[in-house]
Amino acid sequence: MPRVIGTLVEGDYSSEKWTDAVRYARQMLQIAQQQRMLKREEKWRQSEQQYQGEQWATTRNVQDPTADLVVVNISFSTVNTIVPYIAGSDPSFVVTPWSVDATLTGARAQETWLNRWWTSLDSGAMPTVQDSAMDSLIYGDGYAKVSYELSDKEGS
Repeated sequence: MPRVIGTLVEGDYSSEKWTDAVRYARQMLQIAQQQRMLKREEKWRQSEQQYQGEQWATTRNVQDPTADLVVVNISFSTVNTIVPYIAGSDPSFVVTPWSVDATLTGARAQETWLNRWWTSLDSGAMPTVQDSAMDSLIYGDGYAKVSYELSDKEGS
């Protein structure tokens, strides 16, 4: 468990040490942004154009409108076949206790709850996984923000 969560607590936080850490983090962020702008975004655009069937410049700028051009869009059909296979399957969550105060009974209860929650329409889990799988197959990167909030319902 990290020592600092949220706000700073007592400790050795000299301004020079923190200034150096912030400067280093800013440099790393700028390097990552430049890398993304120079290389990754162009590859993402190419991948999206290929998925949409626009991989050849001639499909967008045809000089002769009467010319025949056949484009077999293998990316589109492959992605649209794989996504339901990935996101449509029902996973089985396996929970194992790892902390000192965790019990096997508690882990099994959480496992049962997760398996039921996944199939619930209220969770929105399946559409999120479908979107993430689609992005992963088209762009090579698929991200999903996952969070939950526990609340007590009156009468339960």
